Amino acid sequence: MSGKKAFREGSWSVIFILILTIGMTGWMTIPSVGSSIQHAISNYANAAATYVVVEDNNNPSFSSQALSSSLQDQIIAIKGVEAVYPVVVLSSDFLPPSNGTLAYVKIGNETEPVVSHMTIGYSSAIIGGPTGYPKQLLQVSAGQIPNGTDAGFVFNYLGQSTFSFNKPSQVAIDNVSFLAKEVGMSSYNLLLGSYVQVLWNATFLKAELGSNLYSGTFGNASTANLAIIKVSSINEVSGVAAQIEAVMKPYPEYNVEYDSLTVTDLESVESSTAPMYMLLAGAALASMISAVFLVSYVSIGRRAWEAGLLVSLGWRWGRVRNFYLAYFLMLAAVSYAFAALLSFILVSQFSSSYIVYGGYLAVLPSLDPMYLSLAAISSVLLVVAASQFMVFRLRKVGVESALREF
Repeated sequence: MSGKKAFREGSWSVIFILILTIGMTGWMTIPSVGSSIQHAISNYANAAATYVVVEDNNNPSFSSQALSSSLQDQIIAIKGVEAVYPVVVLSSDFLPPSNGTLAYVKIGNETEPVVSHMTIGYSSAIIGGPTGYPKQLLQVSAGQIPNGTDAGFVFNYLGQSTFSFNKPSQVAIDNVSFLAKEVGMSSYNLLLGSYVQVLWNATFLKAELGSNLYSGTFGNASTANLAIIKVSSINEVSGVAAQIEAVMKPYPEYNVEYDSLTVTDLESVESSTAPMYMLLAGAALASMISAVFLVSYVSIGRRAWEAGLLVSLGWRWGRVRNFYLAYFLMLAAVSYAFAALLSFILVSQFSSSYIVYGGYLAVLPSLDPMYLSLAAISSVLLVVAASQFMVFRLRKVGVESALREF
């Protein structure tokens, strides 16, 4: 009978479906977008922006000195510092082959060979160990991290690699020449990856350079000229960076860098953007509830005779309530299907970007299953309340009064 009622009262049914669809769409879409933005920035911040970098600025006006163990101890003593990773960064010279073509680079949409009879130096470090780039921060987007005695390196640079995978290149470090090949390319981190381009397999490099030369260069902790500092939480980054700057003030040859833009973005999202989206979603839900009860109230005045007729035919009020509940549940199910489809379309059309260190973080929202579930639960609770409200109002009207309009 509820299905017949829906078709018989087409205009009222359409109005209820529109109200429920618009309300549930707002409740599904708006907080999902806000949640996606907050999660994207939070995940990026926790992966990349909880680090502070102390690096040599290569300014020839200053005589550079290594980051001593005493400096590192001062930094590790700062509250909020979780770990300090000192890194020895040195140049690795890649020699051109006999044909003069060292590598290929992408210029616009064109890939052009770099033809030169000069060496090209890349800042380099080993992977892992007490003087190397932290292995836990290295993620490859192609290839693999070299293991064992692999004669290879990971290229850590923004954009297309200038090398070919597994193709040997002639390399010279401190007049020691050897062949090595790119075996992996890193998932570039704009903050951490701008200081080191070539990341060596430490075991292979030690074998090529010899223990003495290796220990005096890449393995010499007293010559560390880059420090990557892990901060406990994103909220402590700016304060820790300020204290590190105070420690490094007597050493103008070093810069202290951190992703202040991401920190600012996250603070802005958590303090204003996310609450605003939740407020808008709450307003959509409140509007839907108000509109449903308003339309229910109006429809009672126009269709009260229907309930009176059913009661006069021997229906109990509980059965009348269940009749209206089935009717509303059917409308809610139709509305939910429309709302889910409309929400998916709207969210897929939305995109946002936030400025982070050296670039932009693109955010492509998705529907949050939690809000899909909450929309379903809230719609069921709403129609249960609406059916109870209609029966309450009809009982107050009375059967005789209701039947006068029949």
